[in-house]
Amino acid sequence: MSNKQILIRGACVLTMDPRIGDFDRADLMIDGRHIAEVAPHIDAPGAEIIEANSMIVIPGLVNTHHHMWQGSIRNVAIDYTIGEYFAKFMSAIAPRFTPEDVYAGDLMSALEGLNAGVTTFLDWCHVTNTPEHADEAIRALKESGARAIYAYGPPLGRGVREWFYQSGLPHPEDARRVRREHFASEDQLVTFALALRGPDFTQPEVNQHDFTMARDLAAPITMHIGAQGGAPDGVLKLQRAGLLGSDINHVHVTISSDEEMRLIADSGGTVSVTPIAEMMMGVGAPVTGRLLKAGVRPGLGIDTITGSSGDMFSQMRSALAMERMTEASTVWAAGGSYQSVGLTARRVLELATIDGARTLWLDSKIGSLTPGKEADVVILRADDLNMAPVTSVASAVSAVVMNADTSNVDSVFVAGSPIKRGGRMLADLDRVRKLAAESYTRLFGANN
Repeated sequence: MSNKQILIRGACVLTMDPRIGDFDRADLMIDGRHIAEVAPHIDAPGAEIIEANSMIVIPGLVNTHHHMWQGSIRNVAIDYTIGEYFAKFMSAIAPRFTPEDVYAGDLMSALEGLNAGVTTFLDWCHVTNTPEHADEAIRALKESGARAIYAYGPPLGRGVREWFYQSGLPHPEDARRVRREHFASEDQLVTFALALRGPDFTQPEVNQHDFTMARDLAAPITMHIGAQGGAPDGVLKLQRAGLLGSDINHVHVTISSDEEMRLIADSGGTVSVTPIAEMMMGVGAPVTGRLLKAGVRPGLGIDTITGSSGDMFSQMRSALAMERMTEASTVWAAGGSYQSVGLTARRVLELATIDGARTLWLDSKIGSLTPGKEADVVILRADDLNMAPVTSVASAVSAVVMNADTSNVDSVFVAGSPIKRGGRMLADLDRVRKLAAESYTRLFGANN
C-alpha cells in the first residue's frame, strides 16, 4: 500500500458529500490510505503532484452485484433469455469450471472494472464447486488490488436444478472454513458475505438454515429475489419468517410489490439494480424510480458479464434512460404532459458511488471524497472529444453520466494505492489475457 502524499491539483471535484459540496476547481490530497483534504487550494511540500486542470475527480465507482467468475467467457450469452442462460450456460458450462477457470474469470473481471473506474465489487460467486474454487476466487480478488466483497455462493457441480429449483440442499458448510481462514479481520480490502439463494430458490427449512448460518458467521447476506420468472412474494416470505434485516442485499426486485419495497426500506435492507442484464435477459424492467419512492436508495450492478456490459458508465446511462422512459410513459398514459424529470443525472451518479457504498455497507469507508475516508479515487480526462467542453460542476456531472467511457479513465486509486496512471493499467494485462484465453478454450474449444 502507498504511504506517500499525492496532491491532485486544479480538478473539477465531485465529492458526493453534500456537506463538502462540489468544486469547479479544487485540490484533493491523498495521504497514505486516506483522503486528507479537499479545498480550493492545498499547500503540500514534498507531495507528488498530479496536474488535473482538464480533469474530473470522482469517488471510485461501486459495482454492487457481479458474477465475476464469468469474466473470461464474456459475450457468450448476449442473445440468451434468462431461461436460456440457465439451460445453456449455468447447467451446461458452469459445472465444468475448474478452480483455475474461476481464478482467471475473477481476475479478468476485477481488472476490467478497475480499468473503467470501478474500485469496489460484490462478487456473487455461485460456482463454488469445491473448496478450491472459493480459494481461487479470493486469491484473484486479493491480487487484483480491488476492494471487494467475496460472497460465497452455492456450487453448480450437481447442476442448476438441484441448487436453484426449490432446492432441499443447504448452503455449503465450507463457508465456515473460508470465513475463518481468509476473513478473520474486517479491516482488509476483500471481505466476506454469503450469497444465499433465498426463498425464491429454496425450500423454507433450507432458507431458514442458510440464514441461521449467515448470522452465526456475522456475514452480510445477498440474494436474487423478486425477479421475473421467480416468486412474486419473496420479500413477504422473508418478513413472515422474521428474517428481514439490515444485513440483506436484495437483488433485482423487478416484480416485487410496493409493499415489499417499503418492507425493505423499513428493515434497513439494501437493493441492487442491474439495468442492462435485467432488460437484456427478461429479468424485468429496472425499478429504480419505484425504489426511490419507497425510501430505498439502491446501488447499481453489472450482474452477468456473459450478457451485459462490464462498465458502470453503461449501467448509469441505462438506468437513467429506462427511468426517464417510464416517467414519461406514465405521465402521457394518464393524459398529462411530461414537463419535468424525476431521476436526474446527479442522482444516478450518487447511485453509482455513495449509494452503492451504502448498499454494500461500506459508506463509512468509501463512496464519497470525504476527508478521513479511504482514498478510492478516479480521475477522468474532461478534454477528450467525447467529454468536452466541461466548464462547471453541472457539465461535469452530465459528462460523467452520459458521455464517459473506459477510455476517459486516466487514473485509479484504491485505498491510496495506484492501479492505473496516465491511462495505463499497472497490472500485467498480457498475463490475464492469456489466462482468460486458455480458460475459454478449455470450456468451449478452440473453434468457438
